[in-house]
Amino acid sequence: MHNFQVIRITHDNTASRLLTRVDNRVVPRHAPLWQLDQSSGEAADRSITWPAVFVAGRDVVLRVRVRIDDGNRSDVYRLGGFFEGHKVLFSGRAHAARDGDQEIDIDVAMQVTALGFIPLKGASIVWRLYRQGIPAAPQTAESPPLEIYWLPRDVVGILPRGIPVELMRLLAGALNQPSGGAESKKADRIESNTAVEAESGTIDGYFRWDPAGRPHAELVGDIVRAVFHRIPPRYDVWQGSHHYTDIAHSITAGNSDNYDFNDVTLLLARYLHDPVLPCNCYDQAAILQVALRCVGVYDVAYCYMDRFGYLRPTGLIGRGQTNNPFYRASETPPIVPERDPIRSAFANHAFCGVESPTRSAHTIADSTTGPHLGAQPTALYVADATDETFPDDPRVRRGTIDDIISYTGVTAVDGVVSGTVSREAPAVREFTACVDYDSAMANAGDGFIAQAWPSPLDADVFDRNRWQLGYQELLPGAREVHKTWSLRSDNQRVVVSLYVAHDSVDTARQRFLNLGSTHSSPSPIFARGPSGLGHCAAVYSHPLMTRYLWIHHNIVFDIVAIEADIDVEELARWYHSWAASGVTDDLEGHRPPIGTVAISQARPRAGDSTEIHINCPAHCAIDIAGGHSGLRLAARDERVLRFSALHPATDTVTLLVIDPRTLIARGHAIAITVTA
Repeated sequence: MHNFQVIRITHDNTASRLLTRVDNRVVPRHAPLWQLDQSSGEAADRSITWPAVFVAGRDVVLRVRVRIDDGNRSDVYRLGGFFEGHKVLFSGRAHAARDGDQEIDIDVAMQVTALGFIPLKGASIVWRLYRQGIPAAPQTAESPPLEIYWLPRDVVGILPRGIPVELMRLLAGALNQPSGGAESKKADRIESNTAVEAESGTIDGYFRWDPAGRPHAELVGDIVRAVFHRIPPRYDVWQGSHHYTDIAHSITAGNSDNYDFNDVTLLLARYLHDPVLPCNCYDQAAILQVALRCVGVYDVAYCYMDRFGYLRPTGLIGRGQTNNPFYRASETPPIVPERDPIRSAFANHAFCGVESPTRSAHTIADSTTGPHLGAQPTALYVADATDETFPDDPRVRRGTIDDIISYTGVTAVDGVVSGTVSREAPAVREFTACVDYDSAMANAGDGFIAQAWPSPLDADVFDRNRWQLGYQELLPGAREVHKTWSLRSDNQRVVVSLYVAHDSVDTARQRFLNLGSTHSSPSPIFARGPSGLGHCAAVYSHPLMTRYLWIHHNIVFDIVAIEADIDVEELARWYHSWAASGVTDDLEGHRPPIGTVAISQARPRAGDSTEIHINCPAHCAIDIAGGHSGLRLAARDERVLRFSALHPATDTVTLLVIDPRTLIARGHAIAITVTA
């Protein structure tokens, strides 16, 4: 054996490999982890790497195709994959198929157990080939630049649409090392062919808080810093509105604003790929909670503090130092004297509560202000974050620890939450009064709109030589579909969002009230919008930010313009003209046909898989709404959804067929029972 070369590495076990997204596109199910372009033979410059994410704690077997010179059909070859040159991660064997030069596939099993978030990125695995029975030094191949991650199973369920690789890269970068420490009993550099037999061990490293790993407080602090510094949208210093979360309302007692932070959906793809809109603390608490859970800090609560009060001078995400967070709305400086009556405050605030591994301490992590790195107990955080000196006639009193309520927080990523808004909630009452909602909606009726929606770039207000479409997103929901277009021209931004209810007009009305009343500003953020714009319209107008929010039948429109030199009202009226021309009483007649639906197994066993095949019109989009307890979406093609059966449970898969032109959907429920 004179030489060997790795030419392909694959994996196709959907039980351990997770559905993965790159640039918001699903990685093909059979995509290799790495493949050499054999037409050139130049591994360094001509190869393909597909990222892969695996469930921590599950067995992983890779199939490695190697090219060997001078093979012998009687020989057994052993292949070892070594981390940092000396710790055995993968090992397997195979016979040569014949004498002479050839390619053989070797299945290599993982020899250690990944217990938490582990990134293996770049050329961190070195492959060595041994010829069994010949005590010669192994042949070492050039290391392919793999990109592999292990993710704790505890967080997998909230990411049903796939794991965004961009988030994995952010977390790996936050920990500032190429990979996790590997704990194996074979710690010495391996030179003999017998040492490839690895003893059992675990990859745990600094990603967890065991004595050999990274300290818990240091881990939390690194993630807070990453969320605060690395991909920060700027804080909404005008409205304090959220744009990267979907937050339902609740009618339960004990929460004066009736926000339901037990059921938050994080719009992660938008946050990672198009962070052009401002954010608020609801968004930041959500991304921080998910990021911490991904690296194994599981006991993270979504904390909501009502009331909060005035900030001490502190960092505000994307804005710098301030003690006056809504300074743009009032055209005042970011820092003002403590008792200045122009000083603004947070009406409420969201952040994360982190339980220590031994549950001996509860600390606060805040990536909106500070940042607060998870080292402060609750009382110290409140004393440090809120100011005891404030204007003589404060609009917002200083908060206390008794004003903090802990919630579940994020339950899903990249979907639509359709909640019920309590008309008795103070923020809802304020909003409805400001826009005269009840009288405006008195004669709204129960019509529907079935209309093909154009791109905003088709509107005359945009100069196509300057403006371009930067991002589009379609999010499915059991009751409504959300479509967003993001346009940009230099530093100018315009984002157009449509929420199309496909069950009833009441869903649209709840959405309108939700968007108008969910914010952290101490005063209402909207005034009544111009007449003739839908049944009811709200507007926020500022030289650097304009927002139009209005409802017409089953559709809510939301247009946000940041530093844009266009006539936003003209754009709003242009969209409304499309809506007005598409009113119909027959929504059912405009739903896309479902076609035929076939399921490979309605009662799969745990560990097996099942597929749903949909035969619907080619122009339709296929998606699912909600999460599942016994199933996990493992792969998806254009018309096929493949699920892994995890454990015994009866699930209802809500299949959605969406017409991307009208955003009207048809739902189809499929019962699947996973058996033991």
